[in-house]
Amino acid sequence: METFAHQKYMLIDRSTVESTQILRVGSLNQTALRGRLLKAAGADVTAPPLEGRGFSNFPLLQLQYLFYNTFKLTPPADYAELLQGCLNHADALPLDDTDERELQKAVDKLTSTDTAKAGEMVAGFDPLTRAAGKLQAAKPPKEKKVRVMTALGEVKRPPSSTTTGMVWDIADEYLAVVVKDGLGEVALRNMVKVRCEKEGFNASTVSTQYGKWKKSKQV
Repeated sequence: METFAHQKYMLIDRSTVESTQILRVGSLNQTALRGRLLKAAGADVTAPPLEGRGFSNFPLLQLQYLFYNTFKLTPPADYAELLQGCLNHADALPLDDTDERELQKAVDKLTSTDTAKAGEMVAGFDPLTRAAGKLQAAKPPKEKKVRVMTALGEVKRPPSSTTTGMVWDIADEYLAVVVKDGLGEVALRNMVKVRCEKEGFNASTVSTQYGKWKKSKQV
């Protein structure tokens, strides 16, 4: 497993669905510092690691826009194929060669108001606090259900702090594994079921939430 120091991270602009794209690929510190600057300027950016889970939180349509805007290629219609394509192409992007000291200087010049705007970039993952030592991360906002639009209608993603939300998170985690290993949806469903059983989740809840998660991903 890669360490934080050597793992690649992506800076993704998600200000609108249509503008979603990878802005930079770099180290943890580079991505975190540049992300703070963009957040202070009003951009909606996130900084996930360059791996399957870094893409799997995006619904199909938004991930297709990310693929097209970043790589200038026609995105696949199949979610699993699209996810694998994002991984392959993103891994080939050039690394950010900006001097971290210059980024830190720019971050240090942010006003207190700017700093408040530049809080956590993504729920459950906050490299910013560690990278920008002098800045205090803003308190994370109260979790809200995320509305995901698909061809089949609207699907609400439950908060990760709930049992139903944890089922979605587990499904996201194993989707990346299934894509990487070339397995199918049946294997994915079984992996999620076994993991949720170990967590002590109600089987009916798991089945219902997996179905909703699957609908949101169009898997």
